[in-house]
Amino acid sequence: MSRNQRRSGYSSFERVRVVYSPKYTAGRASLQSKIKQLYGKLNKNFLCDKKNSIIDEINKAVIDWNAEYSPRNEIDLHGMTREAALDYVGKKVEEQGHIDDLTIITGQGHHSKDNQPVIKQGLLKKFRSRVQVNTENPGKLVLVKRQKLN
Repeated sequence: MSRNQRRSGYSSFERVRVVYSPKYTAGRASLQSKIKQLYGKLNKNFLCDKKNSIIDEINKAVIDWNAEYSPRNEIDLHGMTREAALDYVGKKVEEQGHIDDLTIITGQGHHSKDNQPVIKQGLLKKFRSRVQVNTENPGKLVLVKRQKLN
């Protein structure tokens, strides 16, 4: 048991039953549909500028969705590019002052090239020992809050 678990009396990965509202579920389905459509456009022979514009639109859609639907200490990065996801997490940590643990849903890489979880790997590298991987759901991480030095 880690020091944080002893202090708080629970693990970051205790089984929690989450019941999503119909609004959340509809918003999630809409986002997934939009992302799928936009990624479909990327496979066409567009110029580099057009492809970058589509990628920016995908990343913005995920960020906007998180702003509207995600709980305060949770973000879902499904659909984002690696670079945009790492930047977004960094900004989120900075914005919140990292006063609480942050649950980060990265996915397991099933839709990535070679089925590698590139966002997850990037976060593990960037935040090193502060990131815990959920053993029941390897597509979910917890970025442990920083302890204040007295």
